Amino acid sequence: MKTTDQPQNPQATLTPPIAVSPGASSSVPALIIPEDYRARAIAVQARERILRSPKLSALALDGAATFDRRSFIQPFSQSPLRPFLNEVVEEVITEVDGAPPPGTFTSAPRGIPGILSRFMPRALSRPLSLRRTPGKLPGALTAHPSGLRVAERGAAPWSYPSVEHVPVDRELALRYLGSELYGFGALDLLLEAGENHGAAITDIYVNSPCDIWAGIGGEVRPVVLSLGNEQRVRALAERLIRRRGGQLDTAHPATDVSDELGRRIHAIIPPLSERTRLSIRLPAKERPSLNHLVSAGLCDSATADYLRRMVAERRGFVISGGTGTGKTTLLNALLGLCEPAERVVILEDTPELAPEHEQVVALRTRAANSEGAGAIGLGELIVQALRMGPDRLVVGECRGAEVVHLLTAMNTGHRGAGTTLHANSAEAVPRRLIALGALAGLDYRTVALHTVTAFERIIHLEQKGGRRRIEGVYSLHVEGTEEQLRVRRVPINSAPDRGATLSPLAENRGTWDRGKV
Repeated sequence: MKTTDQPQNPQATLTPPIAVSPGASSSVPALIIPEDYRARAIAVQARERILRSPKLSALALDGAATFDRRSFIQPFSQSPLRPFLNEVVEEVITEVDGAPPPGTFTSAPRGIPGILSRFMPRALSRPLSLRRTPGKLPGALTAHPSGLRVAERGAAPWSYPSVEHVPVDRELALRYLGSELYGFGALDLLLEAGENHGAAITDIYVNSPCDIWAGIGGEVRPVVLSLGNEQRVRALAERLIRRRGGQLDTAHPATDVSDELGRRIHAIIPPLSERTRLSIRLPAKERPSLNHLVSAGLCDSATADYLRRMVAERRGFVISGGTGTGKTTLLNALLGLCEPAERVVILEDTPELAPEHEQVVALRTRAANSEGAGAIGLGELIVQALRMGPDRLVVGECRGAEVVHLLTAMNTGHRGAGTTLHANSAEAVPRRLIALGALAGLDYRTVALHTVTAFERIIHLEQKGGRRRIEGVYSLHVEGTEEQLRVRRVPINSAPDRGATLSPLAENRGTWDRGKV
């Protein structure tokens, strides 16, 4: 489903679900993010003017540290950058008076019903709003079946229209400019809308300038927002990657980077893709406790009690599931149940884990430099972590040969370790672990025997209909003369399962509450 620009509105809002006509390609409700097009046009041109001037670029770069990267749309009320950026904005307003940036559409693009083109110049004076009923849309548009379908699906103006009679919102243009220089561009409007409405946006996918999707509430929904054109999307991707130490060019057409806030950015450009594709993964701001997850429907109270006992008994565990099933969220909650005196050492590629615990040491991998040297992977981090006196060793995600180092550590006295693993079912976990062990040159039998003693429980998550839940808790065992690694579902009830060896102290720990659950 293609999404497009919206009429002028300086306030970004998440509106109620819109109706999608039978002819639309998707029935998923869209997120409508209005935008002030004239302010955006001025901000884009001001940014281009700054980047064309070495002197202005240096000034903008020097002031980058004053921009709060935790904010979505920076107001610059107290920033020393404000006078400088305001001067550039005023120059653009005076000289070009909000004309469309070069390369943007001046009429409906190819493939859109011609009936829409006549409404483009009047887009701000007579906006086509998705919140209007079809009966209130211009008659010439609704009389055309294709036009009606496109209107219902989000085809408001596809360009920066004529705006000579609309006053410029200078403050908004200034905020947009800060976003264009230091933030996520127009995508900041989407992030701000989610923040204002308490809707946690976890993923953003940019397939094209007007084809944007967002992960929210466990499902992916189309976004009615425009990034202008391919050139602007490419410039945004290059800036986001470059500011985080990566490279995105013809020599490096696919790049993945992350920042200190745990935001993961992946970009791919031609010739690997038809156009620039941008994927952004955002860490959850909230760190729900296990009690909160029970209230949200992730599991019932009996399963939660079992998990508490599992942590208290220092059982090693794997949390498995597909993408977006809540593996990291559950791991955060379980680590918050550890004894306060325990030293928890966390190893990750991208900082995502932040448990509510008093003694957490977080280590990160390091990518190779431009010459291909200096890389430090999870395997090396595990070796270093073992010298730091960990009570709990946690690997954010196992996806390579580092699993061998983790298995070795867990079989040499470091009990209670945990990790996450991508797997579509609990039955697939043994195969995944065997395959990862093979990457390090270990044979099947060695990996199987080490795995059984290291990972005593598998907690498998699934997502159905936008809802996440614990599908089951499993144990690992070796069976048959060929010593095949298998899983067996663990029965969950209010009492400890028969396979558990729990001391009275451990049973009491299963119900303790230290203000975190």
